[in-house]
Amino acid sequence: MAFRNWRTNLLPLPRIRAMRRAYFVRLATIALLGGAVLVTVHGFLSAPAYLYLSREATSQRQELESLNAQLSRQRIGETNARLKALNENTAFLAGLEGVPMASAAIRAVLGIPHEGITISSVSYTAPQPPKPGTMALSGTAATRNALQQYQRALEAAPFITGVNLPVEAYAKETDIAFTVTLTGTATP
Repeated sequence: MAFRNWRTNLLPLPRIRAMRRAYFVRLATIALLGGAVLVTVHGFLSAPAYLYLSREATSQRQELESLNAQLSRQRIGETNARLKALNENTAFLAGLEGVPMASAAIRAVLGIPHEGITISSVSYTAPQPPKPGTMALSGTAATRNALQQYQRALEAAPFITGVNLPVEAYAKETDIAFTVTLTGTATP
């Protein structure tokens, strides 16, 4: 049993406490110095990475600014092109104001009496000064007399200045296929 207490300190209790305190102060000092050395080494090793990243951030910022300037110049060019196209479209649309509408012209021509005439197709070209408008009517006439009356009615219309019906259209007596070309303002 004498060997059981071989680690027993025989110093007085205040001296043991003072030694323990001194030990912990030395341990804390070494820990603080080790931490300070670690922070210092970490700072020295992080400095090149920080400098590299700051240079990269600056170059990316400059590249972004140059791209924004280039995009802005490009947008101005695109905007000018669009504006020019819109101005041309506006001029074209303003010019359409005086052009008679196809539906009004067709309605006026179809309003002319045409007994015995069956119209199968209508083609219309609006007048463009100095050329008058043209309209081509295709269809079938029941008799030669019906076709002749329809031609006279077309010639009598005030908005039609010319009626072109080929002579060969009168070759048959009945079921006559014809195409007549009308010229004029096409505005009733």
